[in-house]
Amino acid sequence: MFRVSFIFLLGLVLFACSGEPSVKKPDDLLSQEQMVEVLYEMGLTEAAYHGRTREDTLALEKFKQRIVFNYEELGITREQFESSYDYYMHQPEELVKIYNEVLARYSTRISEVEEEID
Repeated sequence: MFRVSFIFLLGLVLFACSGEPSVKKPDDLLSQEQMVEVLYEMGLTEAAYHGRTREDTLALEKFKQRIVFNYEELGITREQFESSYDYYMHQPEELVKIYNEVLARYSTRISEVEEEID
């Protein structure tokens, strides 16, 4: 999870400093709440994938299938997510809010699991 956070922050800094023109807002832009949900689910899927790679030779294929399932379950397309993500990458303040909410959801879930274990 820290690796993903580091890569995200590095990308955010690079895009913020690049001076590129802003990206046109997609007609089917996902709301910040939808982006939080997608990124949260993708993070859980990625964590499950990394937890299985040593013992499961089909882990990568299962990971890809689960990502597609996540899109379908949330009622969006991969293209819609990618265009929305590209837009938010050029809106650093909004993207930081989105990722802060994703991290808060992970923290809440971790606390819930720890309480169940204790």
